[in-house]
Amino acid sequence: MEYGLYAPIVMASAGTAEGERAISEALNSLPSGRRDAQFDLSTSLLMRADALGFNLVLFAERHLGADISAWVLASALGARFENIRPLVAVHPGLWNPVLVAKLAASLDRICVGRMALNIVN
Repeated sequence: MEYGLYAPIVMASAGTAEGERAISEALNSLPSGRRDAQFDLSTSLLMRADALGFNLVLFAERHLGADISAWVLASALGARFENIRPLVAVHPGLWNPVLVAKLAASLDRICVGRMALNIVN
């Protein structure tokens, strides 16, 4: 059996201190030297999940709002995972298939062959 989880996204963490900070930061320029709150939350949670032996994490792409791009977040964290396979959600019709292929191949190389795609129907 394999175990997976969703990567934290702002729309799902609204009401939390991290979610509120991420929304606020997305609407304004970040102060100099500060990293995005969603990235910090994702890093701490998903690196812990990787250490605990989780197998898969879904990076959902939200096209509106404050969320970091799924491809960017999956790439930034996927290169650090030892166990987890990054699973990036792709919405056909919104993405050019050639671009998806290029992004997927690049992420797969960064993640040492563990990248996966979720085709949203």
